[in-house]
Amino acid sequence: ADAGLPIQRIGFTSNIGASSDTQRQKFHDQLASDTRFTSAYYKWLSEYANESIIGEWESEYQGATARYETLIQAEYPHYKFSWDTVRRNQEFVREQLRRKPKPIANALIRGSYHFILAANHSPVPITCQSVRIGDQVIELDATTLPGRNPGDIVQFLEIEIPDSTAVSGNSCELQYSTATGNEGLVSLVFAADPTSLLPRNSGYQVTSLDNLEYIDVDRKSKIATIRQGQWTINGPLVMPAGYELHCHGNTTLTMANNSRIETRGAVRFIGSAASPIVVTSAKGDAAHVLIKDGQRDSILEHVHFSNFSHTPAPGTNITGAVTFYNSPVNIAHCSFNHMQAEDSLNLIRSTVSVSNTRF
Repeated sequence: ADAGLPIQRIGFTSNIGASSDTQRQKFHDQLASDTRFTSAYYKWLSEYANESIIGEWESEYQGATARYETLIQAEYPHYKFSWDTVRRNQEFVREQLRRKPKPIANALIRGSYHFILAANHSPVPITCQSVRIGDQVIELDATTLPGRNPGDIVQFLEIEIPDSTAVSGNSCELQYSTATGNEGLVSLVFAADPTSLLPRNSGYQVTSLDNLEYIDVDRKSKIATIRQGQWTINGPLVMPAGYELHCHGNTTLTMANNSRIETRGAVRFIGSAASPIVVTSAKGDAAHVLIKDGQRDSILEHVHFSNFSHTPAPGTNITGAVTFYNSPVNIAHCSFNHMQAEDSLNLIRSTVSVSNTRF
């Protein structure tokens, strides 16, 4: 309000003092989309978190309570005030302010067309400003990545690099700024547009699922389910187009001999805290997991990936250990450990929700 911005008052219920979900959503929406409001809000938070203002507040508070102490006690007999609580709140705000949001981005090439795929996982709006290549700076059409509300799917935006002829070399830096006043650079390596992530030639050989003892196939629903237990995958597991691959908890998949898993449909690997799914490699010779063109959301829950030593398969452009291309996915309570690849998790043209996951 002090900044002259159109801020709507947040309503609170009279009985418990908690803001309603509808009002909270309005606040989050404005915080995610209105950069002026976000800047003003974070400026106020910075002032609130300043330890030096406690002394000023204490003197003002003591003067006010001295005048109205009788009234306060009559209206609110159980009222207590703690400066320790204020200090703890300040420390919490300072911790949040120390976090420096940055965009998730990929630099891609499609013929002579160079572009950035970028998304924002934080609640703070981020503006992509320019691309730095060597000593040259190429200005972008300023694109603001809206902040992400809790629980929202991350949305990727395609940002064209205007003068593609100026791009020389295979790397660049994306310059960005946030609504909280921070600026930064993200280092990127150009990769070929992954519309042909799967082998370009006719070498996309579908695995005969009938010969695999660890998979049950429902051909009517086009779902292949990995049986619970401990299994070793010694070669490519390439699913027929349109088939989903499912796996449940208490299952360990050990990938060997540079094996890989590739699907042209969604995957649903759903474990639990007590019975997770483990995808690993005893000798570090797992190649990759690729999910492409999923027709519905993929789900990874309580899945632990480890010990991949990714070497791109012949005829592919795959650079990640686990890659989702054109496939929405929800990832929760997962981990990616000891992944020797350019990216442990590569998300391209895919909407994603990630929570409680370690990299």
